[in-house]
Amino acid sequence: MGTAPPSLFKTPTEPAYRMEETQAGGLRQLKWTIELPGVAGASDVHLDVSGTARRASLSVPGKYRLRIDLPCAVTEQPRARWRKKAQQLEVLLTAR
Repeated sequence: MGTAPPSLFKTPTEPAYRMEETQAGGLRQLKWTIELPGVAGASDVHLDVSGTARRASLSVPGKYRLRIDLPCAVTEQPRARWRKKAQQLEVLLTAR
């Protein structure tokens, strides 16, 4: 019986992030920017937004895990953009 590589046992860490409120076209929006060093691209990121529960979560298997409470209810169709050079995911959420 062999042993699993150490990477399989690595506990995901919470990435650095910031949340900003903006107004655009009369809509209140939340801009959530998450720092994800070492992530190749958006396809590696799992994002889940529950607008009615006012929660959002993000995970990158084996690397990152983040769960936050949102300051307001949002629509459940976030817009996300991967910033390759900065290794950041920007998520735009529209308030209800």
